[in-house]
Amino acid sequence: MEMIRHIKRVGIIGHFAEGLDMADGQIVKTRTVRELLRDVCGNENVRFVDTRGWQKHPFALLRKCSELAKFADVLVMLPAHNGVKIFAPLLVFLRNRYGCKAVYSVVGGWLAEFIAGQSFLTKKLKSFDAILVESDRVKNLLIEQGFDNVLVVYNYKRLPLLESSELERPSSEPWPLAVFSRIYEDKGIDDVVWAVREANGRLGRIAFKLDIYGNVLPEYKEHFDALIAGCDISEVAYKGVSPAGESTSVLNGYLALAFPTRCPGEGVPGTVVDAYCAGIPVIASQWLSYAEMITEGETGVTYEFFNRDALLDVLLNPDLPKQLLAMKESCLRKGHDYAYEAGLRKFKHLVESDFDVHNQ
Repeated sequence: MEMIRHIKRVGIIGHFAEGLDMADGQIVKTRTVRELLRDVCGNENVRFVDTRGWQKHPFALLRKCSELAKFADVLVMLPAHNGVKIFAPLLVFLRNRYGCKAVYSVVGGWLAEFIAGQSFLTKKLKSFDAILVESDRVKNLLIEQGFDNVLVVYNYKRLPLLESSELERPSSEPWPLAVFSRIYEDKGIDDVVWAVREANGRLGRIAFKLDIYGNVLPEYKEHFDALIAGCDISEVAYKGVSPAGESTSVLNGYLALAFPTRCPGEGVPGTVVDAYCAGIPVIASQWLSYAEMITEGETGVTYEFFNRDALLDVLLNPDLPKQLLAMKESCLRKGHDYAYEAGLRKFKHLVESDFDVHNQ
């Protein structure tokens, strides 16, 4: 069938978790991409299929996706690791059958390593009209693997971007730090809790106070509860889950966001975007593409990946509070790169160019 040449109607296939108050990075980005495309194309021209629980009803999913392909000029999918093996071949089939374009919007920075050695999946993805990745690192790795359909598109978020006059600046100890993400082992929670307590112990005073926000995953809950129970509330406290869309107001006033991730394949972490929009710098481990998002000494301080002693060294630097406070304005400026308005401009151009990666 002849391919569509001008995008008017869009179908999105992804994990929306409709009706549920869930806010992990995969769901947040999937919902945000839907909002962006609705604002660009109009609500009536954007339809979607929620893949949550699709394994229980695979034939119903196939029917819904087929109906979506009949409607759409372009299908955009946002599956994670396991889902891409199913949905990439499905989108290629639907594109060939109905003539719509096929686009993959990747959440995170894991794709290049994941598909290495998987010739069938690689072939399918190479035939997509566009693969939207979050970092130059992933784009370059895919190009090295023979891809010519890759474009960098950031992880945009719909957040109120604070003004400089609204920034709250802590002025004394204990310096407030925040973790703001899903809570599980690979986010490095144990590392930052240990580092804060160890720093305070070595300094002989409560120099840092760590507040932890986020949904605790079930497999980590027992360990996390014991971890928090073993801490003095003056040093470490769990603050629960922040209401959706209120991250900037919650984070405003902290000295820094702690992002001690143990996940090397992070792309553009939404929590770092939250921090920048709130005008607070980041203390982060050096995941594979960290340098594309954090400018050392300007929007944050980084340390060797998976090295909690290096994190401790950061906290023990006597000049750290002064350095971090001086970064606030730079963080606000950086936040504009990931703001919803920037996403609108990007997706408007993508739609107007018919998702042609060579015309960006």
